[in-house]
Amino acid sequence: MENKQLVRLAIILKHSSRIVLLILSVGVLIFALLSGSESMGGGIKGLLKNIPNTLPWTVLILAVLSSYKWAKAGSLISLLVSLGLMYFLNFSRGNFFLSTFVLCLLLVFLSFTLVLTTWSSAQKPEPEEK
Repeated sequence: MENKQLVRLAIILKHSSRIVLLILSVGVLIFALLSGSESMGGGIKGLLKNIPNTLPWTVLILAVLSSYKWAKAGSLISLLVSLGLMYFLNFSRGNFFLSTFVLCLLLVFLSFTLVLTTWSSAQKPEPEEK
């Protein structure tokens, strides 16, 4: 009985972390697309010039979506992309913002949770003794 509850909890955590990762990534993608477009001319032209700012978030969205089809590979890729975002947005340049750090830390935590739950739910349960 206890093993079934742990498996159910792992499944709930896996789906919850995927959904929250997708919501956060789409939100930040929209913010990244709109935030710099005014300085690049505004309108559609400014949005098109600002598309490179959305590439890291697009990669994260694709990694999380791929975890639906290929659970182990997609979860590992999303963790690697989250760690890459953490490094490049916080530590590779001279500017460090606490809000960006907290967001990236949340992405890494959710991706790590996705990896743990995917790999633990992929383990075949031992047969129950009667």
